[in-house]
Amino acid sequence: MVQWTKAGVDKVLGLLDGPRGNSPPGAVAQVSHAPTGGELVRTALARLDCRPAGETVAQAQDRLASLSSVERERVLRAARVAEQRARDIRAALAKKAADESADKWTRE
Repeated sequence: MVQWTKAGVDKVLGLLDGPRGNSPPGAVAQVSHAPTGGELVRTALARLDCRPAGETVAQAQDRLASLSSVERERVLRAARVAEQRARDIRAALAKKAADESADKWTRE
């Protein structure tokens, strides 16, 4: 686990503190946004080599993966590829069946 110094904690808390002058909005708004809040918190914890109390490393990784928009996009992309492949196979099988049927009719 990471050993924290007071300066390090202050720096992390400063990132979450919100806008200051010309600074962009802080992460607090993102944390309170339901769809992305959990992902942001879990990603930050993982990057800081920390996890919620009572969770094993495997549980923390699994929960991060279940919330990850990057992982969700990868799964959706893989599903689209698999669906396209299934459509192509069905079309090829239908064409083969039609060709065999046409051959049968021309032989008779």
